[in-house]
Amino acid sequence: MCHINKPSLTFIAQLMVPHDSISIWFWRDINVTHFCVNKRKPLIPNLWAVWGPDTIFTLIFASTQCLVLEHVCKGTEDYIAGVYASTSYLLRRQLWADLTRFQNTYAALLSANLVGMNHQFHSLSIESTYIDDYIDFNPYIIYNRN
Repeated sequence: MCHINKPSLTFIAQLMVPHDSISIWFWRDINVTHFCVNKRKPLIPNLWAVWGPDTIFTLIFASTQCLVLEHVCKGTEDYIAGVYASTSYLLRRQLWADLTRFQNTYAALLSANLVGMNHQFHSLSIESTYIDDYIDFNPYIIYNRN
């Protein structure tokens, strides 16, 4: 994907490997020079942000559910939030509280990979409940249904 599209910034969810287990040669091959991961100690990070040498991003916040990066261009600060939100309503409240600290956050890249046990899926509308929650938080969300 990185060879074809050459994105400035890519968020990866559910990579589920320790960052030091990936060879530096792999990162160089796909032109990734910088990365950061969310905080889930003692668990392995499940959200990564990777970018190459042509753009400068600064990690300004990391939690169990998101990464917030700052990009400064022509004196303007923009914040980009990569989100891998919990399916728990209460934990998502903490996520929204965290993100509201960054008023200039204009994009949240979301994944709605809903993982759970059969007993948790008692309604066919469960995915739309989570998506509505995200949209209600910020109508300017970029949403990836993959």
